[in-house]
Amino acid sequence: MNYDNNLKQILTSLSDGKPAYTQIVELVKYSRIIVTSFLKNKKQSSLLFAFKNGIDINDLVLDIIAELFEKGPDNKLYKLENFTSSLRVPLKDITPSELFYAYYSFIIKLSSIQLARVYSSFDPNGHRIQKNIRETIAQMEGFEIYKCNFDTIYLVKNCKSDGKLNYLDYEDFEKEFLSLAVGKKSTRELLEIIYNILINQDSYRKEIKLNDVVVLFKSYHGYREEIYKEENFTLPDTGNSFVNKFEIEQICNKVFSKIKEKIFVNYFAKGKLNREQAVALVNTIQEIINDWIEFGRSDLSYYQHLSKFLNLDKEEYKLCFKAKLEYLIKEAKKEIALYLDTGY
Repeated sequence: MNYDNNLKQILTSLSDGKPAYTQIVELVKYSRIIVTSFLKNKKQSSLLFAFKNGIDINDLVLDIIAELFEKGPDNKLYKLENFTSSLRVPLKDITPSELFYAYYSFIIKLSSIQLARVYSSFDPNGHRIQKNIRETIAQMEGFEIYKCNFDTIYLVKNCKSDGKLNYLDYEDFEKEFLSLAVGKKSTRELLEIIYNILINQDSYRKEIKLNDVVVLFKSYHGYREEIYKEENFTLPDTGNSFVNKFEIEQICNKVFSKIKEKIFVNYFAKGKLNREQAVALVNTIQEIINDWIEFGRSDLSYYQHLSKFLNLDKEEYKLCFKAKLEYLIKEAKKEIALYLDTGY
């Protein structure tokens, strides 16, 4: 089936006020596919945030579709009719492929608005911080915010980076930012610190995702995440779950591979750990994840796990490994939670 042509036929019927019931059903299915694909592939961090607040992807999709197909007092689908009437060229003259891209953009905008509502409802601090950042950047000379592959990017103006370069490692960025931010109060002062970090290096992109800036500000102001504490993270009981043990093992293996790569790329390759230390971290992560699979939890402390693979005392652990291991475990928990919630 040529979906572009089919979409044009449906929207033309809708614009003429004579859509068939089967056409509306088909448009609902078509729209659900677009929304679901967008959320899963482009908004993983937002899905995780929603999941942590009791909202799964099906809830989000249903809310977005319900708003898209909301009817007015005259029983008309006014949002869809407004879309067709707002096209830059008459519907009859637009090509099917151009119409598809326009409709796709329209649904993405609607989805992003819904995600913003969720974000605002459950994270008022983050919403306020992001609002302040946007308003402050609009008044400053050195920055700009732009969209790139559906991610909102904050970057140094006139220094758009080579797309082949990596972003600065978030953990390193946070450490440097927090050390320089001591005593600073205003949003402008904090943004200037980020500007200086970005501009005074050439090995990475001179840009950072806006969501990461919000997390940096929240970290500085002392807003803490409470969902994934070490003591309360457990995998679901597979005996009473739609996710069986084999599926959990597959998910955990995927996550372990990502974390292993992160250890060797971000720590070993950059000289922050030697090979023995990197391997010990890898083995520690693997053992903790295996405990999650086997028992649904891990009863040993992170230090006790790491001590099995590396000879070190508690002071050395706190100084050199504690922050790294806690960060890696937190990332593993987030990844596993996201896989379990979205099913991919």
